[in-house]
Amino acid sequence: AGGSLPLLAQAGFVNNLNDAVAWGLVPLYIAAHGASPSEIGLVAGLYPAVWGVGQIGAGALSDRVGRRPLVFWGMIVQAAGFVILIAGSGRLGSALAAAAGAPTVVVFGSTSSAWTAPLGSRVRVLQHAPVCAPCFQRTCRIGYRCLHAVTVDEACRACDELVA
Repeated sequence: AGGSLPLLAQAGFVNNLNDAVAWGLVPLYIAAHGASPSEIGLVAGLYPAVWGVGQIGAGALSDRVGRRPLVFWGMIVQAAGFVILIAGSGRLGSALAAAAGAPTVVVFGSTSSAWTAPLGSRVRVLQHAPVCAPCFQRTCRIGYRCLHAVTVDEACRACDELVA
C-alpha cells in the first residue's frame, strides 16, 4: 500500500491541474479568440456535464478493469482534447476530427478549401469565395465578406445533414 500513495498524489495533482486548465485557462483562451460570453458559458458547462455523464459508465467499468486504466486513459483523452482545442483553430483540428471519422463542418474564408480542406464522407466544407479569395490574409480591409457569406442556417443544415 505504501507504493500507491505517490501514484495517488500524482493522479490527484494531474486531476486538479486538468480542472484548473479546463475551468480557468480554457475560458480565457477562447475569450481571447473571440468567443462570446454565452459560448464561454457553454464550454465551461459542458466540461462538468460530460464528466458527470461519463461517471455513470465508468463506475461499472472500473469494477471490471480496475481504476488505474480508466484514470490513465481519461487523462490521455482530456490531454488530447486540450491539444485539439489549441490546434483546432487551424487545419490540424479539423483534419484530426475528419481522420477520426467525426462529423466535421469546416468554414473557409481567406484560405483555399481546394488546397487544405479535410477529406471524408462525414466532412462538409462551407465556403463562398468572393473575387478576392483566396487571399490568405488574417485581417481583412473589406469586412471578411468570405466569412460573412456563410450563414448560420447553412452551417446548421450541414450539421443536421451529418448527424441525421
